[in-house]
Amino acid sequence: KWCLTCQVNKKLVINTDDFRKLAKEKKINLIRADWTKKDNDITLFLQENNLAGVPAYFIIKNKELKFLGETLSLQKIKDNL
Repeated sequence: KWCLTCQVNKKLVINTDDFRKLAKEKKINLIRADWTKKDNDITLFLQENNLAGVPAYFIIKNKELKFLGETLSLQKIKDNL
């Protein structure tokens, strides 16, 4: 709730019917890591990927981690699937 960019991404992309439809069609497993309380595992993951904080969005495809950036669009997700 404290991250404005996260809230915008949720409203414009993640919590939309189009995204839910895409996730279902492509059988996407969604994982959300909540860093509100500065979880050490999340901190280490961010550091390993040269990131200072959130938001940070990723797709794993063919066992390769792809960083999508801090802001999302449905097209950006589709382009990386």
